[in-house]
Amino acid sequence: MRLARTPRSAAPFITQLIFTILFAGFFFVVSVEMWLHAHPVVLAFLAVFDIVAIGLLIDVALRSWRMIVEREPVVEIDRNVVAYGEPALLKVTEPHPQLVAEMDVKLVGECSVTEAVEFSQHRHSTTNMTRCYEEELLRITPQNDKPVKLQMRMPKSPPADGVAWKIVVNSRQKNGAVVEYPFPLRVREH
Repeated sequence: MRLARTPRSAAPFITQLIFTILFAGFFFVVSVEMWLHAHPVVLAFLAVFDIVAIGLLIDVALRSWRMIVEREPVVEIDRNVVAYGEPALLKVTEPHPQLVAEMDVKLVGECSVTEAVEFSQHRHSTTNMTRCYEEELLRITPQNDKPVKLQMRMPKSPPADGVAWKIVVNSRQKNGAVVEYPFPLRVREH
């Protein structure tokens, strides 16, 4: 059975895109205005910001290209639902091994943690997801796009109540980027 990846939020990319457009647009307009009035010191100062703006535009273009062209790893498991203490067979396939310097596969359990802060007559609670279980299953340098088979075993019991299990594939790209691909895993009690 092929595991479906948790969708990635587009908010960070959209935020960077908006910031880049505003930053580059502002400094382009100011640079053109200063060029017409020819203030050499100000032009040299603005040239630095123009170079930063060009770098931001290149970064956004590369990220857009990566989102469109690159595909994520494929994770398959031999059963629909895994029980605590049971083994399972995983197959992990990296479709672009030439782009990946190193890849690791982990079994991760996430729990919700609630923090409460009391001040005067009010109480402020914050709930966050944190990793309460993490086990590295595999670390390799992919050589080809053939599937890698590995045996995993679920822990005998949950480390906490309400654990959300997932297989996480961390891919360290040859260009230095690190991409995390979470694949939710269905687990049942005995």
